[in-house]
Amino acid sequence: MGISMKVTAVAAAAAAAVLAGAPAAGAAPATVAAPSGFDVSVHHASGTLVGRVQGNLSWSTSGRTVIFTNQQLYVRDGECVRGAYAGYQSNTRVTGIPGFETCRPGSTPLPDLTLPTDVPGGIQHVIIDLTDVTHDPNGGARASDDCWKSESVCRSRP
Repeated sequence: MGISMKVTAVAAAAAAAVLAGAPAAGAAPATVAAPSGFDVSVHHASGTLVGRVQGNLSWSTSGRTVIFTNQQLYVRDGECVRGAYAGYQSNTRVTGIPGFETCRPGSTPLPDLTLPTDVPGGIQHVIIDLTDVTHDPNGGARASDDCWKSESVCRSRP
């Protein structure tokens, strides 16, 4: 095979890889933006909404801090909820804070929260929990969002 045929073959292979979505040789792999928001709702077994917390989250450049902002909490009249935030590397919890417990009905803005860690590698994902404590203080009805820094959306946990 002559030099021009080799160059043509390499160029064709590179073009096919680009069309297939592969990064060009030497290029950094594409990164997925971390999720920017979460929305957790806890319901009774009947489907009635007990409470809901939603807001924004962002990771620091180092990955060692996650900041929760613009949070809004809704609690149904006659209900009480507890919220908590935890940060993980894989399945290992590296940080966590109790967020709130309230029986105040209606919509309430929550203060910004910072979830820090000094563990090398930082926080890979956070779990935001919301628990119905009115009917079972040990956490009968519970809902969670699992937000991975490497994914673009948070996912509800069963």
